[in-house]
Amino acid sequence: MPDKLFLQLVQVAVGARSAFEVTPSAGQWDALLQTARDQSVTGVLCHALEVLPDGQLPSRDPIRQWMVERTKAVRRNALVDQRARELTVFFREAGFRSAVLKGQGVARWYPDPALRISGDIDLWVPGGREAVLSYLKGRIPLRRPVYHHVEAKFFDDVEVEVHFLPAFLYHPFRNRRLQAYFAAVAQDWDLSETEGFHYPRPAFAAVFSLVHISKHIINEGVGLRQVMDHHYILQALDEAGIEEVRKRASELGLAPLGGALTYVEERFFGSAGCPELFPPDERRGARLLEDILLSGNFGHADQRTGGLAARFFRFLPDYPSEVLWSPLWKAWHWVWRKCKGYL
Repeated sequence: MPDKLFLQLVQVAVGARSAFEVTPSAGQWDALLQTARDQSVTGVLCHALEVLPDGQLPSRDPIRQWMVERTKAVRRNALVDQRARELTVFFREAGFRSAVLKGQGVARWYPDPALRISGDIDLWVPGGREAVLSYLKGRIPLRRPVYHHVEAKFFDDVEVEVHFLPAFLYHPFRNRRLQAYFAAVAQDWDLSETEGFHYPRPAFAAVFSLVHISKHIINEGVGLRQVMDHHYILQALDEAGIEEVRKRASELGLAPLGGALTYVEERFFGSAGCPELFPPDERRGARLLEDILLSGNFGHADQRTGGLAARFFRFLPDYPSEVLWSPLWKAWHWVWRKCKGYL
């Protein structure tokens, strides 16, 4: 994998540099496109083709492939935006508030929201797990209710997770603090609205992003798309927001991850940096950067063996609390789902 070239391509796309150090060959351009696909960032990285000097651009066929990826991203975003509007209306008519977590909400802080690669829709619907499930049952096919969300078959073209809780931590006492924070935010309901759906403001999104990334590091892998989301969320924060996020992250034991992400973002985005929540942690950050480049988006490109057990031991020195609590939480969760009749 052309790690150095890929890092430089990202920096060109976000405005941190204007050219490669060495012009990529045709084969290297093919590898760059595949890496961008593995990381689910092809749309955003297409911007590099608009600013690279002519002598460093790929030939016509590779450019055509990049443009196809760009068009796919734009069309997909339009579709997912529409589905988010429809979901908002569906729950509003039933008396529920809702907000889009990640995805379409975070995209609003990108320079061009239409180029962020969309996935599914994670919709937070406060109101209590049982109340939300009771309303959905018989109306929408449901699958795999778990502690914080349920998969709901609203559409054939976009997957939807309805969240009773935005996220959770494995550590029980820190999770209690996190849920208290979510409950307070749900009461204040401090939201932005664009294109007919709601999404949380940057301070909440930054805390949520750290929790979300923490989970994926431990369980399957985190890709550049999630790091890029975090990067643009931080850029949207004002000074008060930075202080709030730093305080919340420290209370939740997420400061080590924050330092690792600072290191990773400096490598990916160079001088196009963002407010520094925590000082860069080279030891944790270097391990996280390597894992991102090897595993791809949610670990889909990871060719390493060992699976979850290997990840457990790989990241135990960096995030011992969450790693050690994870098997205990999962055992409790299985029993809880069994008792609830969710299995």
